[in-house]
Amino acid sequence: MAARKARQHREAPEIGAMLRRMLRAMARRAGEGDLLALRELVELRAVIDQAIVDGARLAHGDPHRFSWAEIGAELGISRLAAQQRVPRGGT
Repeated sequence: MAARKARQHREAPEIGAMLRRMLRAMARRAGEGDLLALRELVELRAVIDQAIVDGARLAHGDPHRFSWAEIGAELGISRLAAQQRVPRGGT
């Protein structure tokens, strides 16, 4: 079976870099005693975890239809670990 080419968006690395800078800034504020920043970071963790699950579901489902092995390879984890990130009932 020929390898499928992933549809790449060039903006993804830039968006990731921006989010990392923003999260580090929030962490600095929390470290300086801003408890609201700490609470926001905790809430953001839940949003990020859900985004990972949603992204895996979309990558595994239509229209791209990547296998769990392909998703795991891209993430540097096993097929089973990638599949376990998505709760039962997902695609």
